[in-house]
Amino acid sequence: MELKAYFAFVFKISLSVIGFGCGLTEPGNSPPSVNISSPNEGLEVNVGESVEIVAEATDNDGTVQSVRFYKNGVQIGSDSESPYTIIWNTEGESRRLVRIQVVAQDDDGATSAANTTVYTNWIYEQPENTGDGWVTASLLDAGLNPEPFVDLMYNLRSQSNHRTHGILVARHGQLVFEAYFPGYRRDDQGTLIRFDRDVLHDMASATKSVTSALLGIAIDQGFIDSIDLRVHELFPEFPWLATGEKAEMSLEHMINMSSGLEWDQATFQPLDPRNDLVLFSRSSTPWSFYFSRPLVATPGTHMTYSEASINVVGEAIFRSSGQQVDGFADTYLFGELGIADRTWGVTAYGRVWSSGDLFLRPRDMLKIGQLYLQDGVWDGEQLIPQSWIDLASIPYVEFDATSEAHERYWAAVADKVGYSHAWWTLSEETYGADAFTASGWGDQRIMVLPEYSMVVVFTGGSQWEDPHLTAHEMMVGFILPSTETQ
Repeated sequence: MELKAYFAFVFKISLSVIGFGCGLTEPGNSPPSVNISSPNEGLEVNVGESVEIVAEATDNDGTVQSVRFYKNGVQIGSDSESPYTIIWNTEGESRRLVRIQVVAQDDDGATSAANTTVYTNWIYEQPENTGDGWVTASLLDAGLNPEPFVDLMYNLRSQSNHRTHGILVARHGQLVFEAYFPGYRRDDQGTLIRFDRDVLHDMASATKSVTSALLGIAIDQGFIDSIDLRVHELFPEFPWLATGEKAEMSLEHMINMSSGLEWDQATFQPLDPRNDLVLFSRSSTPWSFYFSRPLVATPGTHMTYSEASINVVGEAIFRSSGQQVDGFADTYLFGELGIADRTWGVTAYGRVWSSGDLFLRPRDMLKIGQLYLQDGVWDGEQLIPQSWIDLASIPYVEFDATSEAHERYWAAVADKVGYSHAWWTLSEETYGADAFTASGWGDQRIMVLPEYSMVVVFTGGSQWEDPHLTAHEMMVGFILPSTETQ
């Protein structure tokens, strides 16, 4: 190499090194530029609408390879060709404030991002009038503030499995709120069910309150002389029932779980074969199994939660009317209310399980509560005597600090003050005067609130794990406050 050329080469390299440190030479790869042209910052979107997200991206020293789209940090799509666009379906959106981000990447791997914020609005819709006997109206027409319901829906939708299946509210005799959610059944935790107004739901122990209504009807129809009818008169095959204190056991004691017979369905889990309710339900001689238990309290003085005692009521209806409780209900209650779709479980001994396993549509559960709110009258006809309806709000058993309680059956009914004829009476301070509720495992509820002229139904699937919000928490935190500003 000639000397002149050599020094020129060294000088060029030196400038390159100096220039690299001082930025005097051409820079390295520049990242792409990107912005969001749609939606605009602060756009309000109704949940369920589809939103087009459009990004503009360029690269001055190369090409844009892709644009990725994110919602609250989770990628929801990508596009590799301009215009960079995806469609965001907001169905099921659980957040009011949604952060949209787009990330552009060039052919050298460099990235740039742009952001915008969108607000989603869950829109209340008046329940559909389907001709099933319910007149529907809006929350505002019923004097209820929609905002707490909007807050409730966002609260629930923020959880992937909140274990609430349905919420229905009737006020002044009109259905004004109805919402359903996907979830899991008690006996099938692996299959997601899309619950809606036409899916029959397991009422669990809320069934007991329906059986109570049937007992009131059976007495009114003359099949049963009175609630004071002694058990030994219904079960003459057990002559020993007519002796001693057991002779005093009546239907009133049975419907109030106050027979005085020893019973334990709390020590073991509900499906444990050692549980008394399992032993009873699987027995081929259930009545002998139950009535042979020792008497540990004077009938009518002490409540022990017992499936068997409610099934004695169902057997009384069968023996006096000749119809099992499901057929009796179809004739004297369900048919009158326009309830045509139902199932009711049958035991190993061939009787309908009067204390549970009744499946109804949630709207039909609501009808049961509305019938009680209307003092037993439906379409001008007295289906259940008002005197029987009145018993539901007057505690037969009053709870205090010394009351026997077991979390599985009692604690779930918050603000309870007593138990009466298979209904739980509720605190006047919280729920107003004369309020009561049917309650079933998994947070099934039929809540009757006369002071608010309101009936509320909850269906759920929290048998094995606690729900995100209990029925009581939804009532106190959202539904009852909706009455305050109207």
